Formats: sequence, C-alpha cells, structure tokens
Amino acid sequence: MQIHRQVLENGATLLLLEMHQAPVVSLNICLRVGSRYESDAEAGICHLIEHMLFKGTSRLRPGEVAGRIEASGGDINAYTSFDETVYYCTLSSRHFETGLDILSDAVLNSTFDPEELSREKEVVIEEILRSKDSPSKMLSEALFEKAFPQHNYGRPIIGFKETVQGFSREKIMEFYRSWYVPENMVIVAAGDFKTEQALGLAERIFGGLPAHPSPRVEKIQEAEATAAQAVVLSSPIQGSTMMLGFPTPQLDHTDIPALDILSHMLGEGESSRLELKVKERRGLVNSIYSYVYSPQEPGLFTFGYNLP
Repeated sequence: MQIHRQVLENGATLLLLEMHQAPVVSLNICLRVGSRYESDAEAGICHLIEHMLFKGTSRLRPGEVAGRIEASGGDINAYTSFDETVYYCTLSSRHFETGLDILSDAVLNSTFDPEELSREKEVVIEEILRSKDSPSKMLSEALFEKAFPQHNYGRPIIGFKETVQGFSREKIMEFYRSWYVPENMVIVAAGDFKTEQALGLAERIFGGLPAHPSPRVEKIQEAEATAAQAVVLSSPIQGSTMMLGFPTPQLDHTDIPALDILSHMLGEGESSRLELKVKERRGLVNSIYSYVYSPQEPGLFTFGYNLP
C-alpha cells in the first residue's frame, strides 16, 4: 500500500490511499486545531464549532448534511480532541464525489445560524451538566487537571458552562476564520477510487481557497512531577471508581509503540491480563482497563477500574 501525499499551493495537505478490496470509501477532513489552542476564555469553542458545522450551510438546511450522506447509504460524524478536530464519513465508493462535496461544504460553508447556535449552546451545556452525574467522567477530568496544571490538556475539551454561554456568534466566527484555513487542513481519502480522480476532485474543491497563515500558539512546558499526587471525589452514586496516571512522552517519541503494546497486553480487551486476572479470576472489580493517551505533547498512561 502506498499513500499519495500532496500539498496544494494554498497549503492544504492531501493523503490518498487506494484500496480496492471493497466498494467503500472513507473520507476525513482534519483540522489542526483542538482545545489546546484555546485561551481560557475560549474553552470549549472548538467543540461548539464542531457541533455547528452540521447545522446548515449556504446551500444545505439544518439536518441535510447528515441526511444527504445517510441517503447515500453512508454515515457521517465528527470529534474534537485536544490537538485536532476531525469531520469524517464512510459511504459507497460510487458516491465518493457526493461524499466529499457534502463533507467539504459543511466544513467550508457553514452559516452559523443564530437560532441554531442558540439551540446548540444549550445542547452542549446539557452535555457539560450530564458529565457531573458520571463519576468516571468527573474522575477523568480531575486526573487530567492534576496531571496538567499548566497545560490546556488539563482542561475539559467540552469547555465550561460559563464559557460556552458567553460565546457570541462574532467570536465563534472570528475563531473559525482564523483556524479553518488551508494550511491547517489535512484531507484524507482511503478506499475504492482512483488517485487521479481524487486529486482532481480535491483540487477543484480545496485548491481555490485563499492561502492564509495559521495562528501560532506557544508550547507550554509542564513542570516534571516530583512526587505522587492524589485526588478524592465524593459522589452520591453507588460504587467506586479509581484511576491512575503516569506521564508519557509525546506521540512521535520512539517509546510510544512499546507503550501501546504494553497497554493492549495489560488492559485492552477481554483477553488482557488485568481483565483475566483481576476481574474474571478473582472477581475484584466490575471492570478494569488501561490506555495510552499520546497527544502531540506529553501525555498519560492510565489505568482505571470500577468496584462492585
């Protein structure tokens, strides 16, 4: 398998992989912006923008972005992380052009309708409030806050009720126009298509976008931990949850593959060692797991379990 990489004149990056085993294509538009690029007053703005890009464009009404993809037998979704925001869909390869056209329309031409924005802010705030009823969610947020006291990784990606309520349409549009520029875009296609066809289509859709420099954010160097730290949270919900976190290097460090393998062996899946020995054989926990969070800057190796 060979990935074709091409950078357009305006800075947008294309990654294309032909795979003809099945008549399916997967499309991603990745933006190099996530919650670590937000100021304290902007906490949650990336996540809210992600919600808004499915709420209507200059030619598609609210609901039609997802509706058109689903009518073609596909599915569409998005997510926001600390480092990036990603919009993606999977559909039959005969609808490849339709899929990229609709996905790009959502990312490039959303209208940020004031009424839709008001409704979506309430949806996000409800999401924030619901997280307060989840002990595991609260504990995870507390763990990252303790592990990253200086870095934005210590702040919830979804933001806070106060910041989300305070976002004006003008502020959202200012952030969107600053970061959603070709230099910050990576367009990825994998599946049953011809590279030449995909190049022509991507050039037609993205090639005419004006080049614009992406904002720059200084890296924050987190102080090295010198001793173990603990956080204890009380909750009226029955049961107990515990999480452990250990500092790890950034994504491109040579130790990351070994840490990924270790996590799979220890706590990912029903045949992992912790699952078999601690849960199945000894019955000490309801669930147990591990994972490595490896962002662009130093991350965490975490373990967690729920007690009966």
